[in-house]
Amino acid sequence: MNRKIAFFDIDGTMIDCSEGITEPTEKTKRALEILRGEGYYIGIATGRPKLFIPDRILKNINPDVLITSNGSYIEVEGNEICNNLIDKKVLDEFRESCNKYKIKYILEGQNQCISVGMSEKEIESFSGKFSLKSGDIVDYRTKQVYKANKLVVFLDTKEKIEIIKDKFSFCFNLLRHGELDSYDLYNKKCSKGSGVKSTIEYLGIDIQNTLAFGDDLNDLEMLQLVDVGVAMGEGNSELIRKVNYTTDSVKEEGIYNFVVKMLDK
Repeated sequence: MNRKIAFFDIDGTMIDCSEGITEPTEKTKRALEILRGEGYYIGIATGRPKLFIPDRILKNINPDVLITSNGSYIEVEGNEICNNLIDKKVLDEFRESCNKYKIKYILEGQNQCISVGMSEKEIESFSGKFSLKSGDIVDYRTKQVYKANKLVVFLDTKEKIEIIKDKFSFCFNLLRHGELDSYDLYNKKCSKGSGVKSTIEYLGIDIQNTLAFGDDLNDLEMLQLVDVGVAMGEGNSELIRKVNYTTDSVKEEGIYNFVVKMLDK
């Protein structure tokens, strides 16, 4: 049997914290079982670092592939094949600018995430919105080593948004977390699309045997690269316009509905 692979974004695709869906539904888990029975590897492709993927997702899904931090880090069957860290000079410049303009931020590594300028209450609030564990984010004063695959910045004014864009758009993409004041800041050289490409090359899988689900613009390159790229209902409207397939929302069991229809199960 020719091996195949299906990639899944987490937020807005596999779960929806805004709707109280903090782990894959029984139907989503059933859809993945069906795909595995058809010879598919199961991959997660997320903006979250590995540390921010809840254990209940990893245990329920048991993914063969992890593409995290928007393609900056890749594991295949437990083996690390990519770990792109932000350049130290760029990271130092970013930290200096944030300190100067009083911008709060999080340095995201795969096993360590450090907050700078955030109160305990703010850390707790951010963690709650993304269903993170207590202790996933630690205060910078407890750590001396600063490395990161991706950044989260808190931009509560237009001025701060323009400062970050002006100084760092040459090397980072900026993606807002829905209607929140927090944004992902991630390496322009990495994406979920590049992560998917590296993964299928590593596994020797033909592009015709690839499938992916996502809901936001950081999923666009991935959904356009694979053979069957599926946008979730209630996802980003621009994304929906630019891909060939759509399905229902998380709450409406979009993954299950599409998989059953695609495989005629």
